[in-house]
Amino acid sequence: MRRSLLNWCGCIAHPLERTEMCGIIGLFNVAGRTVAEQAVGEAMNAAIWHRGPDGGGVYRDEQAMLGMRRLAIIDVQGGQQP
Repeated sequence: MRRSLLNWCGCIAHPLERTEMCGIIGLFNVAGRTVAEQAVGEAMNAAIWHRGPDGGGVYRDEQAMLGMRRLAIIDVQGGQQP
């Protein structure tokens, strides 16, 4: 793959397409998340910051971690995630 199609995080970027979009990450371990998995989840959420600099959130419990980033394009004022 041509290097010019990759951005700083290694994501494929088509030169003719708009790439603005929100992002979501998730981890799940039936046996329970480890400290290492917690660090991976936090790194994953940080890596998608460019997907949504307008907001974000994280949910954690003993088995799962979900993260999201919001890019405000539509309903900028009222579109916040709960």
